[in-house]
Amino acid sequence: ARADPKIGCDSEGRLPLFEAVQWGHTEAVTALLAARADANFAGADSAGRGPLSVAVRANFTNVAEALLAAGADEQSQDRLGRNAVHHCVQPLDYGSFENVTLLAAILRTPAGRAAASAADEAGVTPPMLAAMQGSGRLAAVLAKEGLAATLVETPSRQMLALAAEPFAGSRPEVEVHS
Repeated sequence: ARADPKIGCDSEGRLPLFEAVQWGHTEAVTALLAARADANFAGADSAGRGPLSVAVRANFTNVAEALLAAGADEQSQDRLGRNAVHHCVQPLDYGSFENVTLLAAILRTPAGRAAASAADEAGVTPPMLAAMQGSGRLAAVLAKEGLAATLVETPSRQMLALAAEPFAGSRPEVEVHS
């Protein structure tokens, strides 16, 4: 008998798929998806991020790609209105993964371009986040899709536009983690 991927919630009501995603267990994620776990309804973290955004934020490329192949919603928003593309390009306190492979994979999905154009609750789009962190590599991937950042004035900061080409001194390609 096969295990049912829709039972066995943790104390927060999250299904086994969410836990496997959170820990980056590619094999467990793949097995649960093969057993018909729903890539979109496995639970969320305390910020309202679903499995795809959690995988993207943790730089679990293989897990994120498995979720995308299973139909994960790249436009699903957390409590701040951010989706998987926002999480892929956002600057983090400790730097950025600059995972152009994962960004390109999300953009290739049916709703990837729409997710990359979406503004969060503060009016910030993924291209603006790429510009904010000065990532020529991420900006180049977005610009290739016609999603370039523009000059935007916000109460807290001015975000500069990036050229479509990566700038000199751009960080090296990120190592992909599974």
